[in-house]
Amino acid sequence: MVTYCLIDTGASLTILSLKTWDIISRTCSSKLVVFKSKIYTASGEHMQVKGKTSVNIEIGGVSCITDVIVADIDMDTIIGLDFLKAHNCQLDMVNDTLKVGEQNCKLNLAGKIGCYRVTVSEPIEIPARSEMIIKGKVCVPEIREKRPRLNRTHRKGMSIRKRACG
Repeated sequence: MVTYCLIDTGASLTILSLKTWDIISRTCSSKLVVFKSKIYTASGEHMQVKGKTSVNIEIGGVSCITDVIVADIDMDTIIGLDFLKAHNCQLDMVNDTLKVGEQNCKLNLAGKIGCYRVTVSEPIEIPARSEMIIKGKVCVPEIREKRPRLNRTHRKGMSIRKRACG
């Protein structure tokens, strides 16, 4: 199965969407195991997790067996730091490539790139030498002019297959 993957260096774990899991699970005998830890989104909200399993993620012809969390996310797959570190990956932002082991894979950059304003939902006082997670709102500016999109085709695809299928 070929999917779109978001490489997120801010994500600790690799996450597979419920939609992608539902497709994979139809043809494979491997089951989900309970995942008891709580996972939070970047905005601090609790993420609904269905379980944990192992999958074979193939990037640019390199197969990598990795544990994934199955959760209710919009993307097909989020590649997190656990995967990037375990498989000796290197992001090359200059050349838009992801190196997995010794293999380079061209990245497909898609989506909006820009500067957005973040505002807090309510007045808040943060004491010195402390941290807080607060609710905020991202203000996306209206696009008044047509801007070029960074959308490059990738040479080598990414696919996810369930481990131990047969």
